[in-house]
Amino acid sequence: MGLDLRNVRDDLHDGMTNGFQWWGKFVARNPWKVLLGAVIFLFAFMLGNSQLNPEVRSGFLWSPTQQPAFMHWDYVKETFGEDGHNLVIYARAADGGNIFRKEQLKALLKLHNWTTKKASTPELEGGPTTNPLASMLPFLAPRPTGKDFFWEDVCHRHSPKRDCSSDTNFLRLWDYKEKNIKKDDDDDILDRLTTFHQNVVTVESFSGGLKVDEPDKDVEDQEVESAKGVILSYRLEGTDGYSFEFEAAWNAAIDAEVDTDVIDIAHFSPRSFDDETNKVVFGDMPLFMLGMVIILIYLVLTLGPISSAQNSRVLLGIAVMGNLNLALGAGFGLASLAGVAFPPIAPLLPLIVLGVQLDGIIIIVDYLNHEDPADEIEERVGRSFREAGPAILITTCTTVVAFAVGSQVDLPAVTGFCLFAACAFTMSTVGTFTFFLSLLVLDERRLQNGKSSFAPCCLSSQGLPACAPAPLPRTLKKQHSVFKPEHERHGFIQRFIREKYTPALLHPAVSAGTVIAFIIFVILSILGSPQLELGLPQEDVMPDNSYMLKTFEMEQSVFGGTRVAGDLVIRNEEFKDRSVIQRIDEAIQAIEALDYVVFVPDALNWHEQYDNWLKGRSKPLDNRQTRYTEALDEFLDKFGNDEFRERVACVPGPPPAVEATEWGDECSRPEAVRYFLTWRRPESNEGLDHIRIRTEMESKLEEQGLNGFIHSIAFLVDQVDTVIWELVISNMGFACLSIFVIMLFFSPPLIAVWITICVASIYTDLLGVLYMLDIPLNGVSFVCLVMSVGLSVDYCVHIAHTYEHFYREAGKKGLAARKEAVNAAMTKMGTSVLKGGWTTILGIFVIAFTSSVAFRTFFRILVFTVILGAIHGLILLPILLAYASEPLELCFPPKTPSVETSAVTKPTATAEAKIELACGASASCVLGPGVLPPRPSAVTSIRFIYYNNVSVCFV
Repeated sequence: MGLDLRNVRDDLHDGMTNGFQWWGKFVARNPWKVLLGAVIFLFAFMLGNSQLNPEVRSGFLWSPTQQPAFMHWDYVKETFGEDGHNLVIYARAADGGNIFRKEQLKALLKLHNWTTKKASTPELEGGPTTNPLASMLPFLAPRPTGKDFFWEDVCHRHSPKRDCSSDTNFLRLWDYKEKNIKKDDDDDILDRLTTFHQNVVTVESFSGGLKVDEPDKDVEDQEVESAKGVILSYRLEGTDGYSFEFEAAWNAAIDAEVDTDVIDIAHFSPRSFDDETNKVVFGDMPLFMLGMVIILIYLVLTLGPISSAQNSRVLLGIAVMGNLNLALGAGFGLASLAGVAFPPIAPLLPLIVLGVQLDGIIIIVDYLNHEDPADEIEERVGRSFREAGPAILITTCTTVVAFAVGSQVDLPAVTGFCLFAACAFTMSTVGTFTFFLSLLVLDERRLQNGKSSFAPCCLSSQGLPACAPAPLPRTLKKQHSVFKPEHERHGFIQRFIREKYTPALLHPAVSAGTVIAFIIFVILSILGSPQLELGLPQEDVMPDNSYMLKTFEMEQSVFGGTRVAGDLVIRNEEFKDRSVIQRIDEAIQAIEALDYVVFVPDALNWHEQYDNWLKGRSKPLDNRQTRYTEALDEFLDKFGNDEFRERVACVPGPPPAVEATEWGDECSRPEAVRYFLTWRRPESNEGLDHIRIRTEMESKLEEQGLNGFIHSIAFLVDQVDTVIWELVISNMGFACLSIFVIMLFFSPPLIAVWITICVASIYTDLLGVLYMLDIPLNGVSFVCLVMSVGLSVDYCVHIAHTYEHFYREAGKKGLAARKEAVNAAMTKMGTSVLKGGWTTILGIFVIAFTSSVAFRTFFRILVFTVILGAIHGLILLPILLAYASEPLELCFPPKTPSVETSAVTKPTATAEAKIELACGASASCVLGPGVLPPRPSAVTSIRFIYYNNVSVCFV
């Protein structure tokens, strides 16, 4: 079986190399046809972006869909309908004193009237947004025009019969009229609030830093003295898209309406979180464009000397950027056609993909530059692509599979990001093999014809007409460097790797110490990982100048922490049985007694109001104990009670075996009921602690034998902390297994093992880096861990693939042969791996200057991913290949070394023919490549021609 696997792998290897060589020759013969086909193909998929579906709901994106928080959210939405959207104002006195004073209340009333009566919020041009990108792209969003529209058009109503006044705040104590406030002095204000506090709703429910005369007394005996701040809340219609536009305009305009000498406010709405998060990406779009310009400059400088009009590749570099951007658009279009939602973090992908894919492009160009320029373009491109193509294909496969594995994670944001990344890397590789290769062939033709890089239709001063007499260069040997043996054409870095670095690295003592150091760091990372903090602070994902930061600050300093609004939901109970209602009452009382619970309003307790209504009903119910909800529909249909329809979800139709006339209408059998409550987040602000609060509250329901849960939007993001380690471990395991299986198709088993071990080591080391840099483990850092597999595997695959090639060609075995193969692979690919790491860092460099902590953290983790990938590829893997790959000799039986002369040293008739064609019979002698001419003093007449920046001399 082992022999069969080896034969299959050898056949696959030979088929790949021959196929890539054939494709390179085909493109060299038909560059324009391939280029046109590539443009049509990529553009066709790019049109799929018309189906782009941005997903901006941050709570949904970062919540595990198979966990209780998401399932509870989905149940509440399906059972009770969409909740309304609240506009929220936090206010405190400008002087830091008591907010319950006349001037402060007048300033608050001004804001209230501006929001609800004066209709002074600027209308958004064009009305409701229809473009799905408008919520993400600021330049597509509607603009304020100065027009007005009314609060009545967007406010929430419990039923068409009701007006907006049903959602009120404590200012109703003065009937929302300034003249009534003017009548009261500060003591009168406190008296009104005390009466309200004792008889209606505790003032603590809408204030922060509340002081009462005797806190230990019951609420009914307390007198209000002061408060640091208050909360004003206004509910919008949840199903009306125009209310979302109202939110944006309200948040943009409210600061101008504040009397800052009297009060200081912070404000937000549910849309604020999504809008401000999206600004992080799209507000920094100019920065990302600058990053692409930096990559372009680097690419142009890398592909050729910009000082030479002929040999620079400026236009090729520009075309490469166009190719990669077209391929990225095609990848995004492919994902959009597949119905993948576009997450807010996906716009970072262009910088990441550009940085990684440039590595493959540079490798192709490097291989081509090592070919004999005197050979036909078709032969040179074919040989270059034979060497570079398989390595690029293997790295693409491992990268795409790593992202495909990451897409299976139960986090919609990560799933969307990984699927867009997989499609983008796939299409960018297709573009490299077609679009870019065609452009490279055309650029080689330009070089051969002596055309200028800046004006390819014109001959350069170094072109073929330069066959006229010219002085011989002072150092002829340097001018003929392309004809030297390959080891003599190495640059400084390659010579250093070949002569100093690799021999020192493979010294037994150094190798042993290095491996031990890697093992120690992995162990330390494993030990430090459990100490990682969990959670994603909300302020970290906001722009540095976000108005939401003031909201978070005021929540802590004024209100003693973030207040969370939620629902206590009871479902699948026999609500017609009065004993069930009694158990619900006991559970609510137990929850209300918890220290962190702020507010369980009696006004929204539907069954207490129902009880009061039943007492005054003219027709009493029979059997109230077992048919408690029989008159519920009649109660809910009464004006003033219809608001409770949002608290009760009913089963349509009569129960089995009971006549409909006996049971009345459809709400006689509730399916589920809910009760509003508010609590404070724990001081730690960690998601796990918040989930523990939910668990404790739900335990009060279990004690009463009730089937229910506590629901809040805030739990959606917090829930990820409960499963984050499960996600990390499962992703690491499946990703490494997938890479191992893929590498088995292209490499011997032991090489596949070492590559997989390197990837697992990088993943583990990144956890240690998170611990050392005090970076919490959360959704953002987890995205980086998922990406680390796809990005870091490239460095190892390039070295391993090149090593395998040299070891196979050498036909020798033993430690010395393996060391020689490692040295050759490091010399040939070491600089390319370094360039690849550098281009990736260069591509993401601008992210370090983005306007949020989360994205700057993203940059830090990615930089360490690249560094660790390069370190493992250039340090650990070479040692493993040299000292621990003995079974490779079973895969590669010895063979007779090839006696074929190197392509860069053998003279060719092609070069002579081209010289004679250009210069005619004036050439009395042609010096073949690699043959040095006589000393200048012995030469009576010398002519030379620049061919691809090589001076070919003849007399």
